[in-house]
Amino acid sequence: MPLLEGMAKLDVHKSGPARRVADLVQVFARFLKLSEARVQELRAAALAHELGELSLTEECRKTPQLRLQGAIQAEFQRHPERGAEVLRGTPARAAVARIVEA
Repeated sequence: MPLLEGMAKLDVHKSGPARRVADLVQVFARFLKLSEARVQELRAAALAHELGELSLTEECRKTPQLRLQGAIQAEFQRHPERGAEVLRGTPARAAVARIVEA
C-alpha cells in the first residue's frame, strides 16, 4: 500500500509495529477460520490503522500521547476518521475503512 510507505517516511517507528500487528491479526483471523477475503481485509486495516496520522500537525505527531491536551488531543482523536476518509476514496477499500474507523 503506497500510502503506508509515506507514513513510514514520516515516522520510521510506525511501519514495524504496524506490520507486527498485521501479522498477529492475520494469525488470529485464520485461527478463527475467517474467510481469506476477511483475513486480508483485517490485515489491510491493521497496516492502515494509523493512516490518519499523516494529517496530523508536526506538533501533534511529536507530542507523546499521554501529554496530549486540548485542541491537540482533539486533533489526535480524529485521526482514525481521517484515515478512513482516505480509504473510502477507493471503493475497494470501503470495508477496510469501516474497520479503521471503528
